[in-house]
Amino acid sequence: SAASSDYPLRDVYKRQGSAKAREPMMLKFGTSAFLKLLYQNAKPQRTTLRGRVRSGGGKPYDFHRSLRLRVKRRLVAGESLESILSTIGEIARKAERDSAQNGLEKLEAWRATHSGAISGFSPVTYESPAGLFSVSFSPDFGIQIGPRSVAAHVWNTKEPALVEHLTYGALSLFHPLYEGDGRPDDLAVLSVRDGVLYRLDDLAKYTALGTELATKIDDVIREVRDELGLPGADEHPPAPRP
Repeated sequence: SAASSDYPLRDVYKRQGSAKAREPMMLKFGTSAFLKLLYQNAKPQRTTLRGRVRSGGGKPYDFHRSLRLRVKRRLVAGESLESILSTIGEIARKAERDSAQNGLEKLEAWRATHSGAISGFSPVTYESPAGLFSVSFSPDFGIQIGPRSVAAHVWNTKEPALVEHLTYGALSLFHPLYEGDGRPDDLAVLSVRDGVLYRLDDLAKYTALGTELATKIDDVIREVRDELGLPGADEHPPAPRP
């Protein structure tokens, strides 16, 4: 049964030692993986989180990493498109090669109509209110749009479709983590498939939604951990934020 199949996982936690067993396991998400999770309906979202909890919480294979690395080389480092396309053959999986090449060609078309100065921004990591998951926002490039600097993450996922208000809610979690003179004015997700830049330029409008989304994910993870007989997080809250 499903319940009995979960017992070995619980036993693994016991064998890891009492101190380890008492600590809630933090799930780690990249930007695209987190957005994809938010776009799912309740049942598939729960299934995804259950699988992540059972697998140990680390980040799964990033199918689009090859594209994003090449986006940085093209835009931020200024490497020629021809040079970058010549490296596509180094990608082992055909589907990943095709996706990276298509994404780069779509990016080139988008850049032709968006000529703002390019820059780079460091990633930031958001930790959920209950400390059960974290998300790394990794800008693939920065671009100047009018007087404002925008840190953008490239989205090249075919399914599920990008959901605008959920995207802005997610971006609102990361914006306050940037500090100092070099911080971006706005955050964005560039959907290279259709050339749309989803830019969060009204942080206050989506802050409450972002917190609601993060709390909901925390709640589902807590429920899944309880179903699997794993230690919860209620007695071990995250450290106070500065």
